[in-house]
Amino acid sequence: MFTQTASKIKCFSGSLAAVIIMSVSTSALAQDFKREGNVVTYNGNKIILSASERDTIVVVDPITNEEIMQVRVKGPRPLLINGKKIYEFEYVTSMPSRKDNKFSLEEQLITNLAKFFNSFPDATYRVYASSFVIDDQGKVVYFEYSHLSARDDKGKDLPLSDLQKQATGKEIAGNCRLVNMNPAKLNGKPVAVLSDLYLHDYKFTVRNHVTEYVKANN
Repeated sequence: MFTQTASKIKCFSGSLAAVIIMSVSTSALAQDFKREGNVVTYNGNKIILSASERDTIVVVDPITNEEIMQVRVKGPRPLLINGKKIYEFEYVTSMPSRKDNKFSLEEQLITNLAKFFNSFPDATYRVYASSFVIDDQGKVVYFEYSHLSARDDKGKDLPLSDLQKQATGKEIAGNCRLVNMNPAKLNGKPVAVLSDLYLHDYKFTVRNHVTEYVKANN
């Protein structure tokens, strides 16, 4: 598990920042995949997704103390990769681990996103990416990136360009390709696993092209 909670990185020059953002084609997608029904093809791999699930919960209104029934819809999750089962992290004997001196998935993404955000305007950013699948070779073969958010010091939402959003997705994809870990195991056998990493758990705060990151509770 990645335990470091804060990091300051030296700033980029303004000219380099412009290159990073503007070099992304407007037609480039952060995650270049094709989906037909519940089958996704990504980087040559075929991932089978589950159907969306409805879950009914009961919550208590804090003011009236009345019970209210709510319906939550859970999105599809990866089930199979190239015909092999993708295990949820609760059901494997051991999770993927660092190989030699290489970064884990979490370390690779958080460290390099902090450097990447040095090129962004001052704000607090959150990256909504999850469903990282690590195959039985220890490679990241799939993830889902939905959006990027930014807020100012007063908590006001700030607008973001499509180029900034796409560049962030491409940064995640590029770092995922660099990850090489010991795979998860089930009773000693390497298996594919759905990671418990949720990038939106982290806040990246940029001030004068220096980024600090912290794992947040909300």
